[in-house]
Amino acid sequence: MKNILYVLLLIGVGFISCIPRPTNSQDKILAYADTLIRKSYYDSALQILGSVSPESLYTPASQARYALLLTQAYDKNYIRHTDDSLIRIAVKYYDNSKDESMCAKAHYYWGRVYQDNKDVIGTVREFMKALPIANKTQDYDLLCLLHSNLGHLLYTHGLLEEADSVYQQAERMASEHKDSLRWVVSLIKRADICMERGEGFYLEAERKLLKAQTILSSGGNTPLAKKMLYSLASLYQYMGRTEEAIETVHNFFIIESDTAKYFASFLIVGSSFYKEGQYDSATYYLKRAVQSKSYYTKYGAYMRLADVARIQGRYSEALQYEDAYIAYKDSAMKEEYPAKVIATLKDMFYHQSVYQYETFMSRYRLYILLLSIVLLITISSIVWRHFTGQHKVKLSLLNQQDIQTKTGVLEQLLQEKRDEISLLEQSCAESEGDRIKQLQINSCLNGLLEEERRIVSDLKALLEQKEEEIKQLKGIKFKRLIEDTSIYQRLLYIKDENAKNSTGKMNLEEEDWEELLSEIDLVSFDFTTRLVDRYDALVDNDIRFCCLIKLGFKFSEIALILGCSVDAVYKKEKSILRRMDMEHTIRLKEILRNI
Repeated sequence: MKNILYVLLLIGVGFISCIPRPTNSQDKILAYADTLIRKSYYDSALQILGSVSPESLYTPASQARYALLLTQAYDKNYIRHTDDSLIRIAVKYYDNSKDESMCAKAHYYWGRVYQDNKDVIGTVREFMKALPIANKTQDYDLLCLLHSNLGHLLYTHGLLEEADSVYQQAERMASEHKDSLRWVVSLIKRADICMERGEGFYLEAERKLLKAQTILSSGGNTPLAKKMLYSLASLYQYMGRTEEAIETVHNFFIIESDTAKYFASFLIVGSSFYKEGQYDSATYYLKRAVQSKSYYTKYGAYMRLADVARIQGRYSEALQYEDAYIAYKDSAMKEEYPAKVIATLKDMFYHQSVYQYETFMSRYRLYILLLSIVLLITISSIVWRHFTGQHKVKLSLLNQQDIQTKTGVLEQLLQEKRDEISLLEQSCAESEGDRIKQLQINSCLNGLLEEERRIVSDLKALLEQKEEEIKQLKGIKFKRLIEDTSIYQRLLYIKDENAKNSTGKMNLEEEDWEELLSEIDLVSFDFTTRLVDRYDALVDNDIRFCCLIKLGFKFSEIALILGCSVDAVYKKEKSILRRMDMEHTIRLKEILRNI
């Protein structure tokens, strides 16, 4: 039994090993084909993809990539798409994937399949789906393809405003990317749209075409130069600038070697000669123009020939030309797209514009909300810091008053105890022979000495607390400690009045200075006393000047308060530094900050 199981196991393993497993070789081929397409080797890419068997692709990702690359290769090799079964595989997969770049490409090439099959609505629908995704991924090449194809569709269907909007975006992108060729294409297309809009837009069309001409002059591109010259010649003919139109057509003939493409230009030249009254020359070129395969060129040429024949009195010929003109015009009109298609396109473009506007407004509202939150947090922080600072100042003042009060009480109590100790020591000396009395006095003396030590310890702790509070004061702007006092407000008043009136200067009276120094000492643990203790060479005016510096006044403001020049204030600072025995390179406010 065991042998049978062993044999069956071996057979199973062999069977599984015979099943073909996917390898990464096909993925490498697809990656190579993608690289060839990116480098514009479209025929080589198509050949490589042709060697791939769809049955060898086992994962949905590989199948979707193959479908998209093959559709792309067909498109780049100008092979007409006949159905959308292939591209649908890619669209279905990438619509459900996180790869937005490939999703945009899939929808664009599905649009190209629709475009090859003359389904305008399907084409525009897929282009419209691809456009916002491509904008999001900033795929410049794909965006250029989308704008070019979408703009052309809208233009050929008479949706001039919508087409101009698309080409305007293409022009902006090409300008930003310094892409001169695509920039020129956009300028020419927008100029053509301006000509279609009528006489009021002719000057704008000329500006765009001349700009395109300038760009082309730096690095010539013959196909684009031909398009630019043809559009410029048409414009000059519309504007009645016939000599320039004929000269521009002549330049077009110089670079266009294919005589089959001359017919539309013959119409421009013939129409120009017609406007100049040179009817024989006009007839010559118009008769050459009617050989065109384009219905539009034919009916334009026959219309002018009818006009010339009528002017020259050849009425019979004029009627024949008019019949031909009407026949070819009818044929041209049949080539135009149904009104229903145009209305649908307009509606699609409108909804796309609404979608873009709503997306923009959503982002705008989000930005406003975020900005409002940031502003609210900032304002709240400022208000919180202000009130916290105010609370800190009030707390500091209360602590100072408490420490000053306790210090005064303890110093007075200490002095009283010391006086009592002195009296007891004197009594002890007087009662030298009375041992019992001395013992009583020594007992009281020891109690007083113990109380003295306790008071000294408490006083030391208060002094340490005082030093800590002084350190805390260095972190507070000094003026905030007295900015609510009347003397500080008087300082500001004198400063402002002296700034307004340069003749009669106001000054602080002696009692004002005394009040100012008193207020400063009250809120700063006797700042002026500490200043004099450290620098005893300072006189009263020096101390007053230091107080103004400590309050944070600028030198120009101190000059206004003291009624002197700014130069005198600088000299005063140097004088004080000399009395402090400090170098002139040190700023006085830095010294005062540490006191």
